Amino acid sequence: MVENTLNAYEGLLQELSGQPDIVDPKTSTTRRQKLVRKLYTVSVETGYEAEFYILDCDYNVCVTTREETEENLKDQIGKRWKILGLLNENPGQTALYVQTLGSDKKIYLGRVVWDGHKPAGYVVTALPAREFTPLPSDSIQKNLITDDTGWVYAAGSYNFVDEVGRLEQKVKDREGYFTFENGQYYGTIADVRGGACGFIH
Repeated sequence: MVENTLNAYEGLLQELSGQPDIVDPKTSTTRRQKLVRKLYTVSVETGYEAEFYILDCDYNVCVTTREETEENLKDQIGKRWKILGLLNENPGQTALYVQTLGSDKKIYLGRVVWDGHKPAGYVVTALPAREFTPLPSDSIQKNLITDDTGWVYAAGSYNFVDEVGRLEQKVKDREGYFTFENGQYYGTIADVRGGACGFIH
């Protein structure tokens, strides 16, 4: 589920990263609608809705699906978006950053937009944690998505999460049958691009 969703959004980013004309603060309404429609198509196909951003090299917002003042958004992006640092370090690759701290948990996926051999800007999607908590808390299977250090990004149940938001040490890296707080469980772990996705039954 997570891997397929990320692959679908990465396909969109790869397509857009070769179109430098999308990095324009004066993008027409018609062009914006076409870009957002592409995003909407991916969200319908995957069942998971992402935020969408096109930025120029100075982090000015050219296109976004967020309803927020441009100045406030640019301030947030410049101060908190670690994805842009990752893109600047490896401009030819898709970057992924899982923001697990605070209440605004998201998986960021981004690519540099190229104009010939020089960067023109960035295209980024952000998947909020609420998109990945599909199972109700009383479901038998408990999905947990963490970053590679154990910080929880999304959880179908918080029984296995400590008070600071990390996966309980006794549960971390557990696969197969195990006992936790007088209960019997079966755990599986899938590596998703350097992060872990756990399932506990």
